Amino acid sequence: MRICGIYYIENSVNGKRIVGSSVHITKRWSRHRKDLEKNKHGNPHLQSAWNKYGPSKFSFHIIEACNETDLLTLEDYYISMLNTFDRNWGYNLKLASRPIFSEETMQRIKAAGRARCGEKNSNFGKHFSEEHKRKIAKANTGYVHTEATKYKLSQFHKGRKLSKERVMASVNGHKNRTESQKEETRVKMRLALCGRKQASEAIAAKKLGLHNMSKEAKQERSRKIKESWRIRKQRGEKPWALGRPCAEETKAKIRETKYQKRKILSQVA
Repeated sequence: MRICGIYYIENSVNGKRIVGSSVHITKRWSRHRKDLEKNKHGNPHLQSAWNKYGPSKFSFHIIEACNETDLLTLEDYYISMLNTFDRNWGYNLKLASRPIFSEETMQRIKAAGRARCGEKNSNFGKHFSEEHKRKIAKANTGYVHTEATKYKLSQFHKGRKLSKERVMASVNGHKNRTESQKEETRVKMRLALCGRKQASEAIAAKKLGLHNMSKEAKQERSRKIKESWRIRKQRGEKPWALGRPCAEETKAKIRETKYQKRKILSQVA
């Protein structure tokens, strides 16, 4: 059962607690346990206590169910009420809600950010070594945002629009790339997608989407495919399947796909 609300985790040895909020409390508790058991929890104070006392000394409790819009306010309320922000009484390292800045402060923050852009940035023109890149990738591998963090990010970006300068900079940056850079990007995308398989739900949704397309949408899709083939022909390339013999395994997959498509379409009809 999905419950949105406020919870706390309690250490039965010393009575310390950590208060949190989530749109899916049971899932959040599972994430806490998983991170703690892997010794990579984002709260080092809680992690050290878990390592010291063991999982059996910690219990999970739901304080209150509430709406998503009230999560951060209620989390801060219970953090203050239970005094879990104090290291002697709890494990909370910070409050849930973001501080509200005045317009003057916001302008100063923006000005400071612009002052560090481009050539003024300390990392401008620097290139990380492959070893450095691997270290960064390894440090970020497996990291998953908590439900509360996802909610905060969603609220922060909701309604935000890119400035015209930012949009034009992005468009011009794409247009000004050399042909070798574009080809390098295409190769990277092919390597990244090589061997990936779509989930059955995604495949079914795509098939249903094609079935439900309007006549105009189908004509537009056909036009784009023909245009893509025309461009490939001008470059001296062949369309990806033209003249390419299929293996028996591929033929069997195609037959199975057509059978599944007919089955789905018959169910829709």
